[in-house]
Amino acid sequence: MQKPPFSIEDFLKQAAELLPGEAARDDIQKNLRALIQSMLEKMDLVTRAEFDAQKEKLQRCQAQLADLEQQLKALSE
Repeated sequence: MQKPPFSIEDFLKQAAELLPGEAARDDIQKNLRALIQSMLEKMDLVTRAEFDAQKEKLQRCQAQLADLEQQLKALSE
């Protein structure tokens, strides 16, 4: 699976680098992570794996529908 062009971890690292003092960085990083996780959970998102699985199911259904349409057309002739 390919890595997204931008990840939460990348964001947290960049944000932490802007802060002085390592103790403050760790604390802010933990708080930011919790905040971002909470926001993402509220967005009702799906994982890439779930999306790919649904995409495959849709493609199979579309292929079956095309086959059924062909069969119906052949029967009606």
